[in-house]
Amino acid sequence: MAMDYGVLTLEDESKIFLYGTPGQERLKFMWPIVAKGAMGVVILISNNHAHPLAALDEYLNSFADFIDQGRAVIGISHCDINADMSIGDYYTHLQQRAISMPVFSVDMRKKQDVLLLLNGLLSICEIHKQTEVLS
Repeated sequence: MAMDYGVLTLEDESKIFLYGTPGQERLKFMWPIVAKGAMGVVILISNNHAHPLAALDEYLNSFADFIDQGRAVIGISHCDINADMSIGDYYTHLQQRAISMPVFSVDMRKKQDVLLLLNGLLSICEIHKQTEVLS
């Protein structure tokens, strides 16, 4: 599948439209198309990936505009499979790149974990929106 799509209806009946693309190199051309006009980005990394930090760097470089604006969160899946990499390792890697953003351990099969990522993204987008209004 080349793209996922979903709609999340919030308590106030407003809607969030969700678009997702796989991370395969052959589909990378879709990333800027899907990201155009987006309020933020959720980056998902499998901790079971052969080189998870290299995969993270690929996304950080590709979505640098969102990251520079502070409109991104990271979800790390399969933390139970690869004990060699911890959430702290991802924070250290981000710190080495002078990037500050939330990192969550998630199981994308669990609704509450997906909502955690989305709530995290909505929260930081709201903070940046309020900051822009005050500027």
